[in-house]
Amino acid sequence: MSKKLLALDIGKVCISLQEELAFAAMNWRGMQDIPPILLDATGKLECGMMDKLEFFQLAAGVLNLPDTGPVESWFNLILGEETPGMANTLKQAEEEWNFVFLSDISAPHLEVVRQRLSFFDQAIGGIFSFEAGCRKPDRAIFARFEAQYGKPDLFVDDRIINIKGAEKMHWNAVQFLSVPQFSELLKLTK
Repeated sequence: MSKKLLALDIGKVCISLQEELAFAAMNWRGMQDIPPILLDATGKLECGMMDKLEFFQLAAGVLNLPDTGPVESWFNLILGEETPGMANTLKQAEEEWNFVFLSDISAPHLEVVRQRLSFFDQAIGGIFSFEAGCRKPDRAIFARFEAQYGKPDLFVDDRIINIKGAEKMHWNAVQFLSVPQFSELLKLTK
């Protein structure tokens, strides 16, 4: 019996995101306080159009910091811990399912995720925005997934805009709400 294929987002699905900690560290109230040049640079970093050092140097300059060390610490504050129960759910599903990460993520954040996710190496691969040159819901990132792995039997992401993008590719796509809901999806998707 061949295994079913799951395309799995990372942020807010496999690992928590702690935007509030990153904002607090910079004395920002929220996204509205982030300098536009840094928002733009973050997008470029996530799409592989800027490397880590270039990003950290730019951010240090914009934030009037003497070096990049504090920027890197601040940048990684956004990544929390592994979502409780995900490792166990994926372990229980491994006889029937293979999974591939499909994530909007920068190279430096992927390094942190690789260390924090106990099940990272269980994935048979990944399509990451910094390698693809675009982010979801861009059709090109879904097409790249299909070219490398085929059409998944299920795509799970926390953002509804990404679910709608996948549906335009005729993917079976479901918004992640909780680990119990995700566990049921893996049992019910035949």
